[in-house]
Amino acid sequence: MHRFIDRSTDEHPIVLEAMSVFRPSFFLSNGVFVDIFFDHFLANDRRFFDEETLRHFTKNTYQSLLSHQHLFDEKMSTFFNYMEQYNWLYHYKSMKGVSRSIRGICKRHPRLGDAEQALAIFERNYEILQTFYFEFFPLLIRSSKEKMEELMLSNSLNP
Repeated sequence: MHRFIDRSTDEHPIVLEAMSVFRPSFFLSNGVFVDIFFDHFLANDRRFFDEETLRHFTKNTYQSLLSHQHLFDEKMSTFFNYMEQYNWLYHYKSMKGVSRSIRGICKRHPRLGDAEQALAIFERNYEILQTFYFEFFPLLIRSSKEKMEELMLSNSLNP
């Protein structure tokens, strides 16, 4: 399901347009940045979360991932431990959390480019990127529900 969501997101015309906001300064990393910035918009989307429900959601997400930690390789396990320890999912809500995330990922992976430049582009284009999020997210929900139903149906037919 995660691969389906990633593929659907990366290939969608609205997301591709959002990614173009970061060109020509960024090419390969623009999808990484859009993903984090969309997480920021999601964490602030009142249709899904208020302060308490976001805290509850992030706690449940970490617990769910932790129950599958035996499937993580060493690199993913280390990544997850930092993610949980610093509560990245919750802190995407704030610009400080987004900034910390972008700076951290660019420090760990210098090929992504200059974090400060990516953050400046984000701040200058906040409203348009938010518009892309609001256009795209309902479509992603719909296609994800359809995919989940398809998977459940195929599992019930092939026990």
